[in-house]
Amino acid sequence: MKIFFILFFILLFSCKKNQVEERKDYIFTTNYPLKLIIQEITGDTSLVRCLIPPGISPHLFEPKVSDLQKLENSKAVFYVSDEMENWVTKNIPNKIALLNLLPKENTILMPDGKTYDPHFWTDPITVYALIDTLTEIISTYYPELQSKFLVNAQNFKNKLLELDKQVQQLLSPIKNRYVFLYHPSFLYFLTRYSLNYGGSIEEIPGGEPTPTQISKLVSKIQETSTKAIFSEPQLNDYTARTVAEMAGVELYELNPLGSNAIKSYSELIINNAKTLVEALK
Repeated sequence: MKIFFILFFILLFSCKKNQVEERKDYIFTTNYPLKLIIQEITGDTSLVRCLIPPGISPHLFEPKVSDLQKLENSKAVFYVSDEMENWVTKNIPNKIALLNLLPKENTILMPDGKTYDPHFWTDPITVYALIDTLTEIISTYYPELQSKFLVNAQNFKNKLLELDKQVQQLLSPIKNRYVFLYHPSFLYFLTRYSLNYGGSIEEIPGGEPTPTQISKLVSKIQETSTKAIFSEPQLNDYTARTVAEMAGVELYELNPLGSNAIKSYSELIINNAKTLVEALK
């Protein structure tokens, strides 16, 4: 009987050890677009997991203790920036802010003129500028797969260039039109494709606009003869519906984070481009 218990505890310890090792064999991203980007490099979805479901805004996400434990038990954590995800604590090892990896010439500022815009993934060419550095970092965690990652990365870069051409062509009928957003989540996209940013209902997610701000926004929508404004599925659209009604325009939905139904980065970008054309042409 004593031998039985000894063998039982050895087996139990071995199982737990294997579970820990298994947990540390993957990498985490905080949001879904980052997962789509990194999967293009790894070519293996089992290596990459996403913490925040696409239906939840990273700006408003509040992690549970179990969420932080998942990050702590991973090989690496790829997040956007400390400003966007300040809950990614110092206790999490191997955390990498992708905004910090971008060349400064590829970053833009938020409307306040002070803070760097974290939504870099909405522009394929900005993502392109990140791929080589990102591939090098991922390869340090999986050196045996480096040659595979390099091939995948080059293929992805080629896809991004083709995607850029496709989006340019798609958006040509609405070039230089004004775009009014729920919050400034598509500034990289608008800058890349020669669309004018008209303003946002909430400059900061969760920060309700004042009646004066709403009045000014409605006036600008009407002055620019804009046909539609855009909400986001991760944020309450009550104020957006009110503004659309006051301005006499249609309300459409742009989705900077995608959904589980979207399986590639290209699909995420194309879907939003098509929505813009449908709303503003």
